[in-house]
Amino acid sequence: MTTTTNQQHTGRATQTGQDVMSTALRGWAETAQTVLGLGAGERNEGVQSPDRFIDTWYSDE
Repeated sequence: MTTTTNQQHTGRATQTGQDVMSTALRGWAETAQTVLGLGAGERNEGVQSPDRFIDTWYSDE
């Protein structure tokens, strides 16, 4: 049996939280694109792709 440290628990919890937020944001962004009438490959000035939106959300800048 392996002992798990508090740091490992915190790391896993942080990763799980980021995964959940990423999934939620991707779903929201895809829904927003559908509502705005953007099809695959179409881009409207100022509307970010779901992946770009998530990258911006987690950016350190």
